[in-house]
Amino acid sequence: MAGISYIIKKELSDAASNKAFLLSCAVLLITFVCTGVSAGYSYYYYHLTLFEDTTIDIELVLMRELVPPIRIVGALVAVAYGFNAINKERTEGSLKILLSYPVYRDQVILGKLLASLILIVFTSFVSLILTLIVYLVSTNLFFSFNQYIRYFVFMCLSTLLLSGYLGLSMLLSIAFKDPKTSLMAIFLLISVFNSWIFYSYGRIISDAVYGPEINPGLFTSADPQRRALRELIQILSPSDSLRRITSQLCTHRFTMYVGSERVIVESNIWRVLISRLDAVVILVIVPVLSFSASYVLFTRRDIT
Repeated sequence: MAGISYIIKKELSDAASNKAFLLSCAVLLITFVCTGVSAGYSYYYYHLTLFEDTTIDIELVLMRELVPPIRIVGALVAVAYGFNAINKERTEGSLKILLSYPVYRDQVILGKLLASLILIVFTSFVSLILTLIVYLVSTNLFFSFNQYIRYFVFMCLSTLLLSGYLGLSMLLSIAFKDPKTSLMAIFLLISVFNSWIFYSYGRIISDAVYGPEINPGLFTSADPQRRALRELIQILSPSDSLRRITSQLCTHRFTMYVGSERVIVESNIWRVLISRLDAVVILVIVPVLSFSASYVLFTRRDIT
């Protein structure tokens, strides 16, 4: 444990004095805060145009507005953390010196992974909390306890997404010794996760399993089995998983019919998470698998 704590302290110290790290934190914070201001205008627009019985919690429009910058800017910041943790030291030659110290190789990678995770959690939470404060001040809103809980869950899920990108960037940095190659692979991965590739493959596979669809819809299908298969494949993208869960978190009630009577039922956070359990699992699995693969690869091959 002493070796791991030493590596963590070293990584945190290097990050605190690294101009690139501080600049990435500033970019992420500015982007999120500007999004909070923009979400304030969106709130007033929805407040004036939507009916009172809408199922959308317009006070939580901030979460929907934050999803795009988290999927792009947040992902790039997380990738930068993971990329620098390996490639920067490898290029400077300090990684080889570090491995010559009386510290086990597994302690080195565990320390780097934990330090990078601490940095991304800290940066993510601070940025999202400040964004919420800006949003509440600009709109003069007062969140209920339930809304705070939903926003906190959103923060945790967003951090899971960024942790997944962090783990994948470290894995690719370990796998490819050439920084340009690993950087290209990382950017390709971000592009794939933020595109319609998984949706397109979902349509192709569902058509292969159930046959060509007659009068197919643009984004959905009338066949529940076909639609479920498409969504299962599409949900494999962690970025799309965050978008889907966020959409559910913003829906605070739904409509049911008891006989001929229309009843509005308030949803709770557990109902939301259970209804999108597959997406939650994807957001958890990606960082776990990428961190595990990084650990195995780092300890079993020459990475200098």
